[in-house]
Amino acid sequence: MWVSSDPGDGNYYSLRGCDVKFSAGRDALLFYDAMEGNLIETLVVIDGSDVDKDNNKKYLEQDLVCYLLGGTYKTREGKTVEFLADKMKTHGTLFGEIDIRIGYSYDMPMPVLIIGGKYFYIEKVLGAINLIGMDFESADDCCGNRRSGESYDLLRTDEDFWPDLSKKILTKTELLYYAGYSPDGPFNDAEIAERISKRSDMYDMMLESIKSSTTEVAKINRQSIEALKNRCVNQEFD
Repeated sequence: MWVSSDPGDGNYYSLRGCDVKFSAGRDALLFYDAMEGNLIETLVVIDGSDVDKDNNKKYLEQDLVCYLLGGTYKTREGKTVEFLADKMKTHGTLFGEIDIRIGYSYDMPMPVLIIGGKYFYIEKVLGAINLIGMDFESADDCCGNRRSGESYDLLRTDEDFWPDLSKKILTKTELLYYAGYSPDGPFNDAEIAERISKRSDMYDMMLESIKSSTTEVAKINRQSIEALKNRCVNQEFD
């Protein structure tokens, strides 16, 4: 069931002047600019039973874990960790089997991982994840730049950094996570600019990874990545 709303009612999203198409297989709804033909938004199918229960929070959190933390990692000392989005747990010798949570700010999920009561800002770079220890007081207000002493540098041990790019149509948010989404977090202005530049480089690498794929999924994801890269280059962020 797809529901559109009155664009004048104050909702955050308003998609006007669009040509709307179903993807092959009808697993996504695609919005193209009616004038220029560029893909501007993608909606994907989710389990409607949870939406009916006003429980879409799990989708936001699982997406963040799956695409920002996805992969297998090891520390420089050889301890291993994998973050399981479906179970919201860790696996491996670094943390053991322990529940994880995502931090929030103003009711929106942030790239903040909560493990055993400790808070870590997630910084994704090519081939690695840096978990930066933070000193937040609660998961309800994960904003600011209060760094704590405990941090982890996690190196990827698997070779496929973006396994879903040729397998499923991804939303803008999922692609942002794949590219290493970084709001201001614990960074100063110069660090933020550096991370935005690195995100643009990541888009280039993502495009390179699927350039030879001829599937409809890869074609749609390429269009979305190119649009995100253009916004990043032009410093247009939301």
